[in-house]
Amino acid sequence: MAPIVDLAQELIDHILDFLHDDPISLLSSSLVARNWVPAPRYHIFEKIAINYYFRPGYQLRLDTANGFLATCDSPYSTILPSVHSVVLNISTELDETAAVLLDEICLVLGRAPINKLLFIDHTYSGKPMSLSRIAPHFSGLQEFAYNALDDVAEDLFAVVASFPMLRRLSAYAATPAPHTQLYPSPTAFAYLHTLRLQLSSHESALSWLQSADEPLRLETLDLNIFHPYHNGWGPVGALNSLLHASGEHLRHLSLGVSYKDDIDDDDIDAVFRQMRDADGEVDLSSLANLRTLRLTNHNVDAICSALASLPVGAQPSRPSG
Repeated sequence: MAPIVDLAQELIDHILDFLHDDPISLLSSSLVARNWVPAPRYHIFEKIAINYYFRPGYQLRLDTANGFLATCDSPYSTILPSVHSVVLNISTELDETAAVLLDEICLVLGRAPINKLLFIDHTYSGKPMSLSRIAPHFSGLQEFAYNALDDVAEDLFAVVASFPMLRRLSAYAATPAPHTQLYPSPTAFAYLHTLRLQLSSHESALSWLQSADEPLRLETLDLNIFHPYHNGWGPVGALNSLLHASGEHLRHLSLGVSYKDDIDDDDIDAVFRQMRDADGEVDLSSLANLRTLRLTNHNVDAICSALASLPVGAQPSRPSG
């Protein structure tokens, strides 16, 4: 039998691909021979997380950012062509050098074929960091996820509109802070098929997305709505418009409500009346091709009304309330 080093490179890579979820074995294999390096390197560096933040309460500073820059700065480094998915977990509140560090990291990552980016914004006070500083480096992005631990960056939607190849968009905020800047209508979202939102301004965001020159053809919609009272769905005009426009394509739908119970007792009645007047009924009548459905709401009538609007013959495989 010929030694393994004499096997065709395609066979070597195929064998090493079986170790894709075993980083220890991948690292060991990469030390066997030079022609064993490409496959382990791809699996080790395809998905990376770059951290630079301070964890309150633990007195812990997590810093992998400087090590990443030092590695990529080496003339012998060959990891960048393997990097396709990145988590940027960098707190610009940590110290004054963090923003500069983030710029350097994005400049380096701009040399990699990044198609998926998750950015975690650690801003707890003051104005959230502008995302425009990272957008120019990821023009070929297909999936973008933004997680704001507090307020949402004001230029979030302007950045989103700068990714012409975007297929999956996720935007989350931990608190229902107002977000108003949507910027001029986007040119197109022709490739967007998955949308996940948890924003206080979900109605304005959905309206803005629908103003693109190309109609949305969503296959998956996951919407978590902030609501100040255990009443209904709140305003759903833009949501119903999106459901109607995506009726032919939408396969998976999840609608939920996050309640913010910090209303003073004296204001409960006024808030209830206000939200009751603004509440709308979710209309699922156009979703003839729906496969999975998840509805989460404290108001049983709101869920029953939505389910009653399903078209005759539609049988989602996983309806829940």
